[in-house]
Amino acid sequence: MAFPLRPLCTVALCMLLLPAVSAGAYEKYAGNPVGARTEAFEGSDAAMTETSLFVENDTIVGWYRTKSGQTSRIAYLWTRDPYDLDAHKRETDIPAGYAYPYAVRIDATTYDLFAVQLSSGALYRFRTTDRVHFSRLCGGPVLTGAKENPAVAYDAAQGTWDMLLEDNEGGRFRLRAYTSADGCAWTDHGYAIPGSNGNGWLVKEGPARYVALYGAFGGGAWRIAGASGPSPSDLTVGDPDLLGGITQGWEDTHLSDPDVVIVPEGSLQYFDHHVYLYYTGDQKRTGVAVSDMGVEEGIEVPAEPAAGEAWRGEGIAARMLGILRRLLGR
Repeated sequence: MAFPLRPLCTVALCMLLLPAVSAGAYEKYAGNPVGARTEAFEGSDAAMTETSLFVENDTIVGWYRTKSGQTSRIAYLWTRDPYDLDAHKRETDIPAGYAYPYAVRIDATTYDLFAVQLSSGALYRFRTTDRVHFSRLCGGPVLTGAKENPAVAYDAAQGTWDMLLEDNEGGRFRLRAYTSADGCAWTDHGYAIPGSNGNGWLVKEGPARYVALYGAFGGGAWRIAGASGPSPSDLTVGDPDLLGGITQGWEDTHLSDPDVVIVPEGSLQYFDHHVYLYYTGDQKRTGVAVSDMGVEEGIEVPAEPAAGEAWRGEGIAARMLGILRRLLGR
């Protein structure tokens, strides 16, 4: 999979594409959806949902779910264009019948992917080094029961794992928080966020700093919301509607499956924004919203920094100036 190195925009064009500060933390791409059905192996009912994406060698890579009737599959994609997730796709050897893929990067060549077996509701952990061939780890399911939509954060330095996992008790979707020392045996810490919610995305930003995006249900519709806190079991809800609701014609009442791609500093010359928030807009296709203000902007509850600790939200003006300097190579 060799690609010619090419910037996605010139410096001048990148500046023009920076979202207006008044637009909020995320601005939807006008050309949505960016992922739909293009291959014969993809489903007719759900062409591309539940993405789990990363930036690797200046290329977006990752996995997604596709579905026809009761047949669900997990496929792989790679692209140099963040607005075209259909550029390159392949089937994986994960058997049909698994859904809700969520991957974590273990090292430069290895990813672990968590997915739910639909027939049993059990959560399994797989490993790959070539993106399409997987081996199952842990000797069996890591959790059993009616589970959906895992969101996993792996701390390589500490060797610890955290997870948000959706369950459905009494017809109500809720995210529960779990921890593990090895990624196989998990401890349940109860519900993570008040209300009806699911479809989580989780990142650990520091020893006691977690940020989560998730689908929140209310008023007959799902929205993308955000929360942050010292642990997945102690999250405070910030912005309840990061995308500003249903604003594009292809979207319906089910905005969900948030998946954030954070562009590394060394790859910024190849992308026109710093943060890409992918989401399912109609339970069939994937859209994207962009930001240059940081994934946590607008969703965290402000708090005074500890003594001697730098303030992460140093202000929009300073953050935007830093982005412009990176674009100019200064």
